[in-house]
Amino acid sequence: MKADPVIERRWHPVFALSTVSDRFISDWLTLRAQLGMSGSVLFSLDYGGRGYFQNKLFNAASAAEGFHQILHPDTTGISDPEHADLKGHIKALPDGPARRWALSAIQRNQPGFARRMRELASIPDSEAVATVLRDQAKWVTWMVNARNAIGHSSWDGMDKIPREVRPALTYVTKTLMHLVMFEKLGLSSDQQRSAAAVSYHNLRQHYDDYFDPAPAD
Repeated sequence: MKADPVIERRWHPVFALSTVSDRFISDWLTLRAQLGMSGSVLFSLDYGGRGYFQNKLFNAASAAEGFHQILHPDTTGISDPEHADLKGHIKALPDGPARRWALSAIQRNQPGFARRMRELASIPDSEAVATVLRDQAKWVTWMVNARNAIGHSSWDGMDKIPREVRPALTYVTKTLMHLVMFEKLGLSSDQQRSAAAVSYHNLRQHYDDYFDPAPAD
């Protein structure tokens, strides 16, 4: 029987239960519960149907941000003493709209989206991550631009991302999140590298082509 082309293209088993620890299922159920809504957003992208690439890309960015918040809950934008000092300076200002706005803006000491993406990319095996992201700094910049452009309905940020790369960014980012889960589940570096080589490979192709352009005739 000929394989269904969609399944053949999208699903590549990268490990068998015989190659993982006896605790794998238990660990998976624990991780799935920990990832909560962010895991649900990722799996809706994995198993959902067709849709506009902007919606899929925004959901991938949202899931990635959620993954980071769950796995690195103590990351801050600046140090706690610096944050307290900054709040003290703002509280010393005369009461008014500007003071209230500033206090509201720094109420939580949250890291920026770019920092979240860099830290997320630091979790799995570095070689596997390099295979998927190719240029991590570019990937971070493009994800920041895409998230802000789609979230604020502004094409200025999207225009900074090569047109051929835009749809593929979703699959690159999904693959990174899969690698993060593999790392948390104790899969080896070799298993992560194997997954990086095949996961959504065809749908990531335009992203790879940007870094490996075809030679001129």
